[in-house]
Amino acid sequence: MRTRTFRLGAGFRLFALTAGLVVGGGVLLPAAAPAAPSAQAACTPPPVYPIDQLQPGMTAYGLTVIQGTEPTRFDVTIIGVQPDGLGLGVDAIVVQGGSLIQQFGGFPMGVSGSPVYIGDRLVGAVSAIAYSDPSIGALTPAQPMLDLFGYPQSSAGTVPGTVMSGSATGTLRLSPELRAAAARAAGIPVGSFSPDMVAIPTPLGISGLSSQAFARLQAVLAKRAPNLVPYRAPSASAPTPGEATTTLQAGDSFAALQSYGDVTWGGVGTTTAACGDMLVAWGHPYSWRGNVTLGLSDADVLGVIPNRNAWVPMKLAYPTTPVGLVDQDRYAGLRGIQGALPAQVPIDSTIAEPDLGRSRTGQTELVDPTQAIYVVLSHFLANFETVADRWGEGTTALTWTIKGITPSGAAFTLRRTGMVYDKAEVGWAGSREVTYDVGMLLTDAFGTPTITSISATGSIVSRRVTATVERVLSASSVQPRLAERRQLLVRRGGWVKLRIELLPFGRTTVVPVDMTLRVPRSMPASAFLNVRGGRPPTEWCWEPGCGAEPIDASYEDMVARLAAQESANQLIASIGWGGTSVTTSSLREWIVQGKGWIKLVAR
Repeated sequence: MRTRTFRLGAGFRLFALTAGLVVGGGVLLPAAAPAAPSAQAACTPPPVYPIDQLQPGMTAYGLTVIQGTEPTRFDVTIIGVQPDGLGLGVDAIVVQGGSLIQQFGGFPMGVSGSPVYIGDRLVGAVSAIAYSDPSIGALTPAQPMLDLFGYPQSSAGTVPGTVMSGSATGTLRLSPELRAAAARAAGIPVGSFSPDMVAIPTPLGISGLSSQAFARLQAVLAKRAPNLVPYRAPSASAPTPGEATTTLQAGDSFAALQSYGDVTWGGVGTTTAACGDMLVAWGHPYSWRGNVTLGLSDADVLGVIPNRNAWVPMKLAYPTTPVGLVDQDRYAGLRGIQGALPAQVPIDSTIAEPDLGRSRTGQTELVDPTQAIYVVLSHFLANFETVADRWGEGTTALTWTIKGITPSGAAFTLRRTGMVYDKAEVGWAGSREVTYDVGMLLTDAFGTPTITSISATGSIVSRRVTATVERVLSASSVQPRLAERRQLLVRRGGWVKLRIELLPFGRTTVVPVDMTLRVPRSMPASAFLNVRGGRPPTEWCWEPGCGAEPIDASYEDMVARLAAQESANQLIASIGWGGTSVTTSSLREWIVQGKGWIKLVAR
């Protein structure tokens, strides 16, 4: 059962996302150091059933939410104990689920962390299942989980990581004796029962995306985080001080969130035990990053999808009431602090669709900066799609501003503009460049950076907005009449005038653009003048930094390079030779395609 409480004003402890800093009014202020919890002195954890007293055939019971928010009791039978089964010093307690678990076809995803008791003593938490029969599970023993109550409270880990793995426990291989006992319990011949068990996959709810966009993101996650099972879920509002919070107890749902708002990312499991304001949950890690900052919410379970054609059944749940934050992501599970709300990084975008007369401002609050790449991608993709009300061909234009703190403690602002045309997935393609910049800015090659806000304005239309370089006319101080030429005589230190004729897609009349370049005094006897469209980054930046260190001398250099990055709607003219170039550019209302060149001969 749970109780509702109100924690007002100073009752909340605001934790910084990185480096002990919080943002207030554009000024960075040191966050007050939170007191380190001393769980064993401040609260009384539940009593533990000794592992060495467990015997095969003993019955126990567990608690987990099957529907709604109230835990349901289920039965388990002890099969045996495998010493060091989950890791050095962490035994695996192998069990068989009773009738409730078997009616679903096994322990469902989302049951991770469900406490199992004998009498009033905690045996452990459900955390793994057998490949051959998911009604055969393994418990993480109680004591390693309760030990998390005594871990010090510290700033979140700030080294950016890849997408959450969902588990770090790998595969548990049963001893021949336990394999035979598990096979007998499952009614399967020993030779047909795989000795391997694996951590229960984590259900990952993601809100805001269409079915097409969700499938695209799902394909990425399948390669990068196979132990996460994404599903489309409703969004959750960001918590605010003074808001009513839920006090979770053992058996309640436990949602760990990377973000709130339009795009809510969150894994769902079960609370194992409470100790004062602290909770432990899941029985296995999320990404095993140690000190973290994640949002913590209750969750409402819509129901359990039984194991029919899938490998394992699954709870469908969505986060509801804010509870606090998650500050530890360890091998034996997660630790939550109730009432201590996490700091949030605002991601805002205003997108218009002029052909439909539609406009929308989307808002997402990022909690976990190490996963910003995926949350930012999802946010912009969701807003583009919502405004366009379609999936497919089109053109996006976006101007974005990213603010943050460099590793040396100086504030930085990156402003960029991009324009993208795509024949099939315009929203996905239009979200690429801002996602790339966020990934680059998260590099830890120069120390620990902090992103404090991301904002953007843009548009999306269902047509092709491109223009092709049709003809280049040129003139110089030596040949002053504009004409179409392959070779132009120039004077070092003089000028070159260009009239570039662009033909917008779907039109028959060219648009002239005039540009002027100064001929360098250092130019050799000949050089080439090239006219082209801008070349934005074409790769995704899934890994933070994407190799920034060999390119840039400092973080500030990297920010400057990103600010100077070309965009597809730039018209660029450059004189180049031997690795040296002189360039001028002009932003246009079209994506510039095609190119032209002129040989310059010094006179």
